[in-house]
Amino acid sequence: MIAGRPSATALLVALSVLRCGAQHGLPEASLSLADAALRYAGGGWPWLARCARTALGRRCLNAIERRVLPGLAAHHCLRKHWLIERLRMLPSDARLLWLGVGFDGAGLALCRERPLRQLIELDHPDSLRLRARALEDSALQHEVDTAERAHVARAALTLPDDRARLITLCAQANARRNGVARPTTLVVEGVAMYLPARGLVRLLRQLAALPAPPRLLFTALAPTQPNGRGFAADHPGTRRWLARRSEPFLWRCAPLRLHALLRRHGYAVSATWDNDGFGEYAIDAVPMPRASVIRSE
Repeated sequence: MIAGRPSATALLVALSVLRCGAQHGLPEASLSLADAALRYAGGGWPWLARCARTALGRRCLNAIERRVLPGLAAHHCLRKHWLIERLRMLPSDARLLWLGVGFDGAGLALCRERPLRQLIELDHPDSLRLRARALEDSALQHEVDTAERAHVARAALTLPDDRARLITLCAQANARRNGVARPTTLVVEGVAMYLPARGLVRLLRQLAALPAPPRLLFTALAPTQPNGRGFAADHPGTRRWLARRSEPFLWRCAPLRLHALLRRHGYAVSATWDNDGFGEYAIDAVPMPRASVIRSE
């Protein structure tokens, strides 16, 4: 990321949500927050938001997308829909740590659906400042009511530098409620590909070593391939766009290799999603009983 600016890729995802989120069943909070973040972001983002709100503007954006990365907006929305549905299956008192929350309102919607649920939103400080401003928008006040404020917290956190702090937050999130440990889920959406491989594996090892490891819901990029589509293709234009914004892709991993890595560290993959080979996939991984981990080794 460029110092002093919110994440350009997070704003691009917000634009996808504003353009296509309704037709993919994303909650109204997601659309409203994406709209507000784009309007307050500065630069060309407010103009893009205006385009996304009109039929003619959407046709123009669709034409641009077809030339650059066909299917991107739909991919972003399908990915979010899958994550939301997985999160809706969690216990009503689950605690969520959402790393790289960007400008997504899905967590707020989930907390409103289940009043006992708690959410900690984590992101780079520049992105969080824009998110906080967007949440003050009058159109979002019905989404951020008093009950939600009591259950939602935000904290600045940047990986890999703040890896130790993330581990601490995951450990604290297992604080007991009425004598019973609260289940914790760590959501890492659209983050892993921007981190060095060694630091990411070290983070996984530290999470797995916790007395009560969190459930993991995260996304990753598969290696590129000849004639691939979406993120599975090597797009020079995409690489240049990301590099100019200091957000290059640093890590890719084949799904089966990642499944094996997770199992080696005590996680079982309970569900996956790959949008029919677009090149980015999602994994829902649950901690295995310690005895199972010992037997597998």
